[in-house]
Amino acid sequence: MSLCLGLLFSRMSKIGTRALRASALPVALLLPTALAAQSANTPSSFELLRPAFTKGEMLVAKPGKSLLALDAKPVTSVILSADLPSEIATFIGAKGGSPLVKGAQLHGWPERPGLYCDLLRPRGLGLSSACLRDNDRDGRFDEAVRIAFNSAISEMLVISHTGKIIGALFREKMPLAVPVPYAKLEAAPNQLGKLGINWQSNFKRKKRDPNKVAVQMWVGTPGNFTGTEGNSQTIYSFTLDGRPLDANIHGVRLRLHGFNVDGALRYEILDFEAGTAVPLLFRGYVITYIGY
Repeated sequence: MSLCLGLLFSRMSKIGTRALRASALPVALLLPTALAAQSANTPSSFELLRPAFTKGEMLVAKPGKSLLALDAKPVTSVILSADLPSEIATFIGAKGGSPLVKGAQLHGWPERPGLYCDLLRPRGLGLSSACLRDNDRDGRFDEAVRIAFNSAISEMLVISHTGKIIGALFREKMPLAVPVPYAKLEAAPNQLGKLGINWQSNFKRKKRDPNKVAVQMWVGTPGNFTGTEGNSQTIYSFTLDGRPLDANIHGVRLRLHGFNVDGALRYEILDFEAGTAVPLLFRGYVITYIGY
């Protein structure tokens, strides 16, 4: 537990116009067990897009709900400058409706230079994505790779054909006898993923002093049918003491005003810093056992 928590809180932040103090309460009191059990894996970064908002509008986030929904796009994208042979495309799971031909878009991550993938798409009973890798970074792909969704463990996070950001494992791969050239995509990619600012507090546990409530916030995926999540490497931890507090959560500037009687958080959005890339870590499916 202590190792996992150390990984999660490796970059505790000081946010806003005054220094924020990390909660003196035990961290385990605030973090769900599953989140605290985050495995140490390589992150996958996605870039946040500016949300629509009205400055100064008072908003309310109910416990268990995202504070703000966000669209995210791949940090880097490319287009193929030539066709990938159809037999190789089939081997790595490219779909008939999205063949890897000249003009096709593939998306990448700064943590995995040279690797670019299609969206995760249905394949049989699961989800699969066709990828290409430029191992020597010469502007030509020299390896074909297939990755597939897995709800228990993951080596990376990928956008699906429905806009969900979920985990995947590396599967088959093969070298390309004839390298396939590509070019950087200058326009916006054709598919976005969904993220949000998630939060939790110990409001209900602080009945004696409701003006000193420990809060944690992070960027993560909204709930989905897979039961898996992606959560930002950085989790912001601070205390609300009854006074408005300014916070910057990965480029989203917020002013936090406190809690309603039911534990809902009152806040307003002040501004958004464009171009922020957020590294996400995978959290696998968790089974909860209820004892008698």
